[in-house]
Amino acid sequence: MVKWLKRLVVVFFACMAFLFAFLTVSASRENASLPAPDDSNTDHPGNPARDYRTPGEIAKDILKYRVHRLKPSWELKIAGQAYMLEESGSLYVSSLPGMIYCLDASTGAVRWSYDLGGMVSSRPAVSGGTVYVGSADHVLYALDAQTGTLLWYFKAQGEILASPVISDGFLYFFADNDSVLDLVNRLYALDARTGKQLWTYDTKSWTPSPPAVGPMAVFTGGSFPVVTALERTTGRVIWSREVDSLVYSSPSLHGDEVVITTVNGGLYSLDAATGEVKWARSISEFTPFSPLVMGDRLYVSTYGRKLTALSLAGGETLWSKPLPGALADMASVPPGLLYTYKARGYLLQIDTSTGEPVGILITPFAISSAPYVTGGRLFIMSPDDHLRAYSLDGPSGG
Repeated sequence: MVKWLKRLVVVFFACMAFLFAFLTVSASRENASLPAPDDSNTDHPGNPARDYRTPGEIAKDILKYRVHRLKPSWELKIAGQAYMLEESGSLYVSSLPGMIYCLDASTGAVRWSYDLGGMVSSRPAVSGGTVYVGSADHVLYALDAQTGTLLWYFKAQGEILASPVISDGFLYFFADNDSVLDLVNRLYALDARTGKQLWTYDTKSWTPSPPAVGPMAVFTGGSFPVVTALERTTGRVIWSREVDSLVYSSPSLHGDEVVITTVNGGLYSLDAATGEVKWARSISEFTPFSPLVMGDRLYVSTYGRKLTALSLAGGETLWSKPLPGALADMASVPPGLLYTYKARGYLLQIDTSTGEPVGILITPFAISSAPYVTGGRLFIMSPDDHLRAYSLDGPSGG
């Protein structure tokens, strides 16, 4: 009972943190060092009241879509929310109550399962034949990817709410405090093979998203308006860069650039070596999501309102459209497409060159969380606690 009460407290304060961020958008914007919002190439520039489509406009556009009705190729009952990662034909699924599964991605057959015994709120990571997953019981687990056998575990000082990141034999993860009085949170670096602790970095900034790891540094955000770069092998602070607001989402790396979004809608490209600002923009809406880097473009979605494509080189707005749903979780997609979804059971295919919908995929079941798109397949959790797979091969895949 005590464990569940603590979990409810964590969820409550997470919600309060996001609410606080939302309510402080206007106040924080006055102190932001960002330029005015870039509204070029939008459907309704300078007119927020028309930043939506009327029912008549939507109905007219739907007539232009390629409509495809999808049928599940397999389904599996899984309790609670699920978080997915596909690797070499295997689908690794961690569920909120604390189970982790290895499935055959093409058939849904369960190859193995393991009960972690603690709540899980993020996807596993897979590297070098090992599956890594953290839980709210403060433990990071390493399992054999083929058999599910426990290889080792590491006890941290707090709840592990975000996915671990593996790079060059190092494993990085955040453990957040599980007490409303203790505000110390910790980034760990472990030997990915043995679980031996290599270094730690303590911060008072609550960090609900994974770090980003480059060749030389680890990059983090958090509940303070600061981005920090740490030396990858030692944890030494290389630089810190103050930004306009909180950085709840993970940074995105592209070459020698670190791209971050803030909850106020700030968008920054930073030099990975020095932290110097290469360019900055403002979308001026609540933006809790990481920027999506595809090719030479960035795609940024605000909270259920707008999807914007920008040039990675200079941050120029290429197009900005009303967002038809939320972005799906896209590990790999056909060239030129993005996927958005609505909870009532359909997905839209978005042309990346124009931002216009070009197809609609209708599923027979509602959608309870972001669909996972990878390898010509679509994996969807529904409110009836079933994970279902759909094929995107052929016309429906774009």
